[in-house]
Amino acid sequence: MAKAVKKPVIPFVAYYLKKYVRAGDAVLDVGCGTAQYRDSAPCKYIGLDSAGITTDGLNMDVDLIAMATDIPLENDSCDLVFSVAAFYQVADTGKALSEFLRILKPSGRLIIFDYNKRAQQRLEKKEGAERPCWTQRRLKEIVSESGFKQCEILLPVVFELGGVAKDLIVPFYEIFREWAIVTGVK
Repeated sequence: MAKAVKKPVIPFVAYYLKKYVRAGDAVLDVGCGTAQYRDSAPCKYIGLDSAGITTDGLNMDVDLIAMATDIPLENDSCDLVFSVAAFYQVADTGKALSEFLRILKPSGRLIIFDYNKRAQQRLEKKEGAERPCWTQRRLKEIVSESGFKQCEILLPVVFELGGVAKDLIVPFYEIFREWAIVTGVK
């Protein structure tokens, strides 16, 4: 039997998963699609998405068929929840964030890798669908306001950059790059 075709792994997503996931952690990938991050870290990977075919015709590799606003997992059951290029498609982001908090264990981590305002506006025109549009800073505020602690902006890079250098580069990424990446802890 032929192996299912997966979308390519984005290097900075794999980098952050390796950084924050410990062996044996229960990790939920919300909007998993082809589940290309299934083998990115030594964990119990759970892919959640709607059933069917991806928009580019690839077969999905889903463990749970559900919406981000109604996740069929027990309270405090995941060590990490992440979403790549899918959160902007959630109709009720507040309800989804509430679900993420519910299923995360105490001190569990959320990482949202999503498109920023610039990319979302471009997609809105291309797809003819209204999209929420946020900068990295606004997405961090949304995550923080939903009850997550220790929220911070991450950059789409595969190395550590902090302090003043990070503060200076965030506006550059908001203007010239596509990603808004935020992490927070329950």
